[in-house]
Amino acid sequence: MTGVDEMREKERRARELMDAQGLDALAISTTANFAWLTCGGSNYVGIASEAGVATAIITRDAKYIVCNNIEAGRIADEEVSGQGFNFATFLWYEPRNDQIIREIAGGGVLGSDVPIEGAKDVAAALDPYRYSLASEEIERYGRVGRIAGTSLATTAGEVEPGMTEHEIAVIGGPMDQAVGDIARARSILGTENSEAAEVSTVESRRSTILGLVGVKEEVLIVSDSPYDRAAADTLNIATVSPFDFDLRWGGEEV
Repeated sequence: MTGVDEMREKERRARELMDAQGLDALAISTTANFAWLTCGGSNYVGIASEAGVATAIITRDAKYIVCNNIEAGRIADEEVSGQGFNFATFLWYEPRNDQIIREIAGGGVLGSDVPIEGAKDVAAALDPYRYSLASEEIERYGRVGRIAGTSLATTAGEVEPGMTEHEIAVIGGPMDQAVGDIARARSILGTENSEAAEVSTVESRRSTILGLVGVKEEVLIVSDSPYDRAAADTLNIATVSPFDFDLRWGGEEV
């Protein structure tokens, strides 16, 4: 599921941060940092929450996932499969998340990117370790960027005068339902599915910023495309009225 070299590099950087901050354990809970550490794994249920439902913990010689018993199976099978994490779980109705994290730290110095009683705040200190992208990340960003651009260009070409936001947004909607979120994300990022699956999803990731009034001349189409391994924010301006002016560059008609 994930390149071994990328996973090792993320762990190396995490432990380098631990050395710099004098930590015995590092707890990573925000959706962005969790995705970074696990090479794109998703720990969220509600997208509006900064912290996810699972915490990744790095110690000097091991690594853990702390989450409730409901999320454990999904996280293990879909998000961190093959990455060597040990799981420490609790019943969904028990407020034991922070307690288990502190137990794993074993009384040593704990650092965390979200507030935990007794833990050192290392949210800002962690950021620089994410600045330099691994080669696998660069490849994924390029891939998702190209596909998001194709999706936006295709959508722009199908916009017609009078269309509302909702009418534009559902272009390719039936394909969304057929493919499904997980399969679509995997194929777009080229992790498991074939090129054919990738092509079939190009038209399915679209969103628009537009009022309820129908398009008269131009519309700004925006794709905010967060995936489990990369994200692309792209935009396109579609003109639905005929051009009635000369397009010029430096005084020359083009």
